[in-house]
Amino acid sequence: MSRIIFIALLTAALTASAAGPATGWVESARAQFACTHTCPPPVGAIDGRFVVPPNPVTPSGDVLFFIGAQPNDASSIVQTVLQFKAGGWTVANVQNFGVGKPQHSSNAIQALAGDTITTSISCQCRPDGTKCTCDLAATNLRTNETAASPLPQVTISSPLTSVYGGVLEVDHLAGCAALPPSHSIKFTSTIKDTAGKELKPSRWITRRYNIGVKCNFAVEGQGDTVTLSW
Repeated sequence: MSRIIFIALLTAALTASAAGPATGWVESARAQFACTHTCPPPVGAIDGRFVVPPNPVTPSGDVLFFIGAQPNDASSIVQTVLQFKAGGWTVANVQNFGVGKPQHSSNAIQALAGDTITTSISCQCRPDGTKCTCDLAATNLRTNETAASPLPQVTISSPLTSVYGGVLEVDHLAGCAALPPSHSIKFTSTIKDTAGKELKPSRWITRRYNIGVKCNFAVEGQGDTVTLSW
């Protein structure tokens, strides 16, 4: 599948030059689940849903949206990615270890504007959180196609404590017309711990990044819903 850029939160987003297109994270909403020395890895599963937005009026570069989970040390991220590239939308699952490093990807399925996509991230972890095996699946309810990938076992050095309820990322975005004309996308997610108990975010930590393009970017997290706007 096409390249998907991963930029860790601690490195923030890249800033585009005045003359060039924009690349990097644009906006994100993250829920943090605290873990004491007595708890197991708190995040065990994320079930999500979103509707594919309209195609950009003037496409340029890649537009990506994703939901995912990340260990406390941000060493990797498991994510379901909606990507617009070369005139169409695709959905795939990715285990990403950072820029310039290998990543594991599922098959990509096609999607059209208005399609409803359901996502599932399910991880089995050791009690100390140092090793997890995650299964990811994303289904287009219109076509009943599923992108599924039992990813290889991933060694991590800290528990899965962060959930990204929604992220907008771009690669060589020329301007606002290269984003979907709906001006927003909404993600809903149900988060559970490793025992199957539902976790409620106390709050969503929202962030906008300076990528050198001004498109009325805004991000809001409320309950189980994250809305990204532009």
